[in-house]
Amino acid sequence: AQGRVTLPVRGGANDSLASREQDLRRQIDVLTGELESARTVGALRGPLAPERTSVAVREALAQVQRRYGDLLLQMRESQPEYSAIVTGRVASARRIRSRLAAGEALLEYLVGDSTTLLFVVTADTTATIDLGVSRHELAKLVDFSRGMLGRPSASASSDLWRAPLRRLDTFLIEPAEKSGLLAGKQSLIIVPQAELHYVPFAALLGASGDDAFLVERYRVSYAPSASVWLRLRERPPATGTMVLALAPRVDALPASRAEVEAIGRIYGARTEMLIGARASERALRAAAPRASIVHFA
Repeated sequence: AQGRVTLPVRGGANDSLASREQDLRRQIDVLTGELESARTVGALRGPLAPERTSVAVREALAQVQRRYGDLLLQMRESQPEYSAIVTGRVASARRIRSRLAAGEALLEYLVGDSTTLLFVVTADTTATIDLGVSRHELAKLVDFSRGMLGRPSASASSDLWRAPLRRLDTFLIEPAEKSGLLAGKQSLIIVPQAELHYVPFAALLGASGDDAFLVERYRVSYAPSASVWLRLRERPPATGTMVLALAPRVDALPASRAEVEAIGRIYGARTEMLIGARASERALRAAAPRASIVHFA
């Protein structure tokens, strides 16, 4: 499941504000889920009892939303950087272009029921490409691709997973390459949406048949939105010198232990490794402020 990024905020009262903001967001999520559930039950069993439940949930949700709005106003004054991220202020294309290097391109996807749009932003260009593929088509292909990659038996026949990854590249990357907008670009910043959050973009295969993964053709990074990417690009450089590497699920992902240990060999004494039960949220929050790189395996 795609989790929400929880942003640590330091500084006394601001810690409390951030905790309250995250707690209210969780309450809104829970109440929204309860409201949807009540509507489903009402459709199946009739309107009486579920309707009374819906009214109570709606009132509770409205109250929490009002508290959340008041808190955001308070945070805007005392913690403007955090507020800018959680409220999703829109960044202009001009500002984004000004922060992109000549060899970079930002690709932001907008997935719709009838088609999918790709916004390509470079240092000197902003363009929109209609990819001509619906959300339903993409969702089926993403699910199939993930299913093939997740099957141990699939390794015996690479065609099982190469074909859908090549198809995804045809839909999502090739139109931008054919337009010429990626000519001379070495780095891609991917901003996915909807089911595209589950796409392993770095593993997409070029449709030309040369079997080059996207990560072999470009340096690939991700951002939740263009505005958040801009905020992160404009922040001061990290002051920490440590490399923090975490592998919290070594039972489910056996190779993640070796991945973290390999990072330890590369960075030596600069590395702090948290593996298994030691890779807790509490340990992450304690160690992250000292790190210039945080790696999750």
